[in-house]
Amino acid sequence: MHPLKPLEAGVMFWAGRDALDDVRSAGVRCGQLGLPGGMELRVAWN
Repeated sequence: MHPLKPLEAGVMFWAGRDALDDVRSAGVRCGQLGLPGGMELRVAWN
């Protein structure tokens, strides 16, 4: 993992809406993942 530069810009992207490949293709290296409040979260246990 590459270290971030001081004050390097990032983006906010959303689960269920934004594709990570699209975010990366814009040259963005860092960001924050948002989860919509109504999104159902399921955990798979082995």
